[in-house]
Amino acid sequence: MRRVLIIIIIGLFGIQVCASADYEAGQLGESVGGYVYAACLINELKNSPCGYLVRKEISLQPFVNDVESHLKLKNVKQFQNFMKNEMGIIKIEANHFITGFLQTTISESGFDECTACGMLFQNIATQMGQAEQKWERMKKKNNIPTLEELDWVEAELERMDKQKKAKKD
Repeated sequence: MRRVLIIIIIGLFGIQVCASADYEAGQLGESVGGYVYAACLINELKNSPCGYLVRKEISLQPFVNDVESHLKLKNVKQFQNFMKNEMGIIKIEANHFITGFLQTTISESGFDECTACGMLFQNIATQMGQAEQKWERMKKKNNIPTLEELDWVEAELERMDKQKKAKKD
């Protein structure tokens, strides 16, 4: 899992230092990677012997849209490349984690499959909750306006320009 997070962080934003204290690409990348990995765990769990615990897969598209609306343009392109090129590796790692967890829990701890599935689901649900919280904290910490906020600012500036022109006429 540690290897996956390193791949995610480097794949998303490389090792870069931003001059702006308001925008920390590396930390944003880490939080995005954690969320993507947790979502992949849930989706891979659906296809495992524990699939009965997952009602539906998680669509990453709403999250992708949210991420893209909070990143600088150069990081959006890196994120898109990451999603395109690294998702297969993340899915394989997620599947490996699930299989390993179940095998270890059943064979070494002596739990039955239902109990092991419950423990695995709790573990993944906790990871997902932590990833969501970290992403929300990073959005606030980086104080990056969303696309909707930028659209509002643009509309407000246009309105002010029209008022100035109207006063001149």
